[in-house]
Amino acid sequence: MPKWRNNWLWNFIKSKLSGEGAYNKLYDSQLRGIVDNADNADTVDDYHLADIQADAQNRVDSHASTNLNGIHGVIQDLEANMPAAGTAGRLFIATDTKRIYRDNGTSWDEIGGTSEFPGHRLWEKLPNDYDAAWSYVENLTDFDETTYAECSHADTNEHYVIYDLGGKRLVDCYVKADISGTLEGVTIKLLVSDDKVNWTELDSYTNKSDSTVTVELSGVNKARYVKVAIQAGSSTSRTQYVYIIRA
Repeated sequence: MPKWRNNWLWNFIKSKLSGEGAYNKLYDSQLRGIVDNADNADTVDDYHLADIQADAQNRVDSHASTNLNGIHGVIQDLEANMPAAGTAGRLFIATDTKRIYRDNGTSWDEIGGTSEFPGHRLWEKLPNDYDAAWSYVENLTDFDETTYAECSHADTNEHYVIYDLGGKRLVDCYVKADISGTLEGVTIKLLVSDDKVNWTELDSYTNKSDSTVTVELSGVNKARYVKVAIQAGSSTSRTQYVYIIRA
């Protein structure tokens, strides 16, 4: 910038400040430095930064997205639209499932959102003999193997419990059951679904012996609903079982 322009700008600033009673000699050197170095962006910035708190003077750190403990941006969208990982520190908020993920550079880590069992609901299809069937169904999800749901009614209908996780999420399912039957068999299945209509089987077991066996089923998938179903091969099959669900 030509020297005459510097002097003109300097005099203009001083006259404006002094005319309003706001001019203070403490700012004289800073203002002069800004004007004299107007062609040098770094110098201008340095003078401006003299009145900025030290922790904000780093121009990189002044960007909030890189100064909040390594967060490099926040994305909000449906979980199905989650972008590929690769920028460590990004956050992704799934607006439909209410889950929060952090990009670790190679994959997305789920770090928050709904609780372990968010606002859950249970549906069950009970045998005709209600008193003897699925007693204490709430014990299915208390993680305590000493309390259980039990059904001793014998028929060929499918009996099940459906567990609503409150939103689509990655679930690591585990079921433990004691089942007994005849040669016609008793089958237990672990299934998941996004809509409570179309089900994907994760694991199953059929007991065709006239004795009780302990069954453990497991599977990992993204889903909202978890279903455990048991069905006897004949009305004489014993369908007595105890199990827990973890998801």
